[in-house]
Amino acid sequence: MPAADNSHGAICGMSDGGTLENNYYHACTVAGTENATGVGCGKADVTDNNGAVPAYVLTIGDGVSFLTAMADNLGFRYDGNGDGQDENYWRKGAQLTLNDAGYEDGEHTVTKTADETAIIASAIIDNVLTMPGFDITVNFSGVLIDWATKSSGDDADHAYMIYNKAQLDKLAQRVNGTHGETANDYKNKYFKLGADIIYDTEGIGATGSNYTAIGNSGNPFCGHFDGQGHSVSGIRIYSNADSYQGLFGQTGTDACIQGIILTDARITGYANTGGIAGSNGGTLSHNRVIGAVVAATTDNTHGAICGANNGGTLVNNYYHDCTVAGVENATDKGCNNADVDDNNGAMPAFLVTPGEGITIQTPMADDLGFSYDSDGDGQDENYWRKGAQLILADVTVPEGYASSTITVTKTANGIDITSNALNGTTLTVPTADVTVTVTLTPIPWSGTGTKDNPWVISYASQLDLLAQRVNSATGDYEDYGNRGKYYYKYKGKYFVLGADITYNHDDDANDAVYASNYTAIGCDFGNQVCFFSGHFDGRGHTVSGIRIYKGAYRASIDQGLFGQSVGNIRGITLADARITGYDNTGGIVVHPRRCAPRLEADEEGPLHPRRPQGCGEVNTNAHEWPTRSALCDACYRRDARMYHE
Repeated sequence: MPAADNSHGAICGMSDGGTLENNYYHACTVAGTENATGVGCGKADVTDNNGAVPAYVLTIGDGVSFLTAMADNLGFRYDGNGDGQDENYWRKGAQLTLNDAGYEDGEHTVTKTADETAIIASAIIDNVLTMPGFDITVNFSGVLIDWATKSSGDDADHAYMIYNKAQLDKLAQRVNGTHGETANDYKNKYFKLGADIIYDTEGIGATGSNYTAIGNSGNPFCGHFDGQGHSVSGIRIYSNADSYQGLFGQTGTDACIQGIILTDARITGYANTGGIAGSNGGTLSHNRVIGAVVAATTDNTHGAICGANNGGTLVNNYYHDCTVAGVENATDKGCNNADVDDNNGAMPAFLVTPGEGITIQTPMADDLGFSYDSDGDGQDENYWRKGAQLILADVTVPEGYASSTITVTKTANGIDITSNALNGTTLTVPTADVTVTVTLTPIPWSGTGTKDNPWVISYASQLDLLAQRVNSATGDYEDYGNRGKYYYKYKGKYFVLGADITYNHDDDANDAVYASNYTAIGCDFGNQVCFFSGHFDGRGHTVSGIRIYKGAYRASIDQGLFGQSVGNIRGITLADARITGYDNTGGIVVHPRRCAPRLEADEEGPLHPRRPQGCGEVNTNAHEWPTRSALCDACYRRDARMYHE
């Protein structure tokens, strides 16, 4: 790391106007400082959008349970000790909710992992742990509440309540008749989950286990279990010599399992292996399995929902992003190596992401899929079952556009599957996560591009179309060797503005800090330069509201209404613009140093960007900025921003 300046950091040395989001570092030595903090970028952390911040390992002791799941804005997962299992690295300041429900007289203690130094009690306030700036270990002491002593379990209103993994493990022991318990099938008894339950996976290798299935071949579970929409995540079962593996190993004819969300499960058994149940003889209803890995080592009695259905009833159970018998993103693997279509018994569901302008009118329903907050942003996403038919709202074609086209692509790889998935405005959900987007076709320019009949641009969409066509490195070019290929677009062609054009943007005067709504006409790709080479007459009309924010070198030079131009530009008023570029930044156009003596409006002549003739003219352009040049970058260049006063 350099010692002379501050341009160093664990994530990046310097961010020159670029975007940083959810970048984390751990146990780094920066500028000689071990386990450095405050050195994410440019000798400082970037907390906006977690741009460059430190993250730390949280080691969980016995009895500790969290209600907070890992998410991109909280940290990352990584196998730091090489045991085949990822650990959670939480960003400094992340707030994690502890689950002490189901315990009496519970108390958490937090210590610094490196030297077991006790940390002040303020690390946990109101059952929320704020992650400090170093690796920590959290332990818990408390008296586990025996759910059997708190309620009768005789009906749904008096159900046994289970709040944590220790209580769920106790149910398995009592059903299975292990750990000194007498086997009990709990026929006609009721259970409910009262909270999400997360099993710790740290230190559990690929062949390790942290969970025992509820019920086995000789002791099925026969009661009622309602997950109430809560999740159980992180269970690990590796028992390739034993059958009946899953959240429930075997359910009897009187059993009813419903409303459970099983996530991040890894289950391997000999046979009869599934996500919710290894073998089902009762009713599985409205359960979801997300991101599970299920495998049976001998035969086909495996499935994301249940391994085998032995006379039981399956209703509205869905799975997503599961690996079954080695098949990733499996389909036709709901139960017994097949899906169950009847009553949507065991069916895959997929995420349909609507792009801007797309509205799904079909409301979610139990027989169509489920809603779940998979990314932890507080908003549920809809997962639709395979084959569900969704009605899309008619797309509103905004001003300046002639038509719209809806496209359906696979989210993972962008493959276009529109022809198979879309019929008019009816989308049939395929066997993949998909993104639905709309492409708007601008109204064509009127005119022919001649001096007497110029192309008329009256809408923002038409001006954007000019930028797209000028900036496309296609067609004839002149090759200047090391200087690259130069494309001269629309040489000898004429454009005029037919109306004032306004670009929409947020109200904030500085809203171009991270966002752009406009692309300069003409660009420099380094070895390819695209010039606007025609005639453009604004006829006194105004272009207002453009926002350009560019920071990284090369992709951000030449910013303005026109970026690279060797044409004739006149009669434009540019108002309410915010333009930031790394270099060569102006209001109307950049590169006046290349402009030679004025060319008359009807003079064509050869064009060459580095010779006296060729840049054409910039004249009679109105602007509304004081002191600084808004016409070109003659007066200021680096990180230029122009403000309408």
